[in-house]
Amino acid sequence: MEEDGLRHLFDQAKFEESKGDRGQALEMYSNFIDLTCRDDQINLSKSMKQRLALAYNNRGFLRYLRVDFDEAIEDYTASVSLDPDLSVAYYNRGTIHYRLGRFDDAIADMKAALMLNPEFTDARTGLERSMADKQEKLERTW
Repeated sequence: MEEDGLRHLFDQAKFEESKGDRGQALEMYSNFIDLTCRDDQINLSKSMKQRLALAYNNRGFLRYLRVDFDEAIEDYTASVSLDPDLSVAYYNRGTIHYRLGRFDDAIADMKAALMLNPEFTDARTGLERSMADKQEKLERTW
């Protein structure tokens, strides 16, 4: 599929997500990812790599909402490997690590998000909570 068709599919997935049709959006993001990652699409433009990173991030969020945490973490990891400057993907992955009690991983991801975007309030809050909960866990005696 050519880049114009891929862009249209990505935009449709975002539109379905904005309408609240999470199932359709998840399917469309998956189709976009599959088509973009085919062997004949290896030489992607920078803008397509960024869209691919966003598609992984957005699909990860939809998987997070479905409580498919392991799959969501895989998507966020793919997202940051494609676009290491996408602070929201670090934050999203850190949020899941936090929810699973993996405080060191959550702290690392929140710090990465803040290094990229020092004004990221939610990441700052996530970092503070992760650090506090890690300390509380260490101090627990039961």
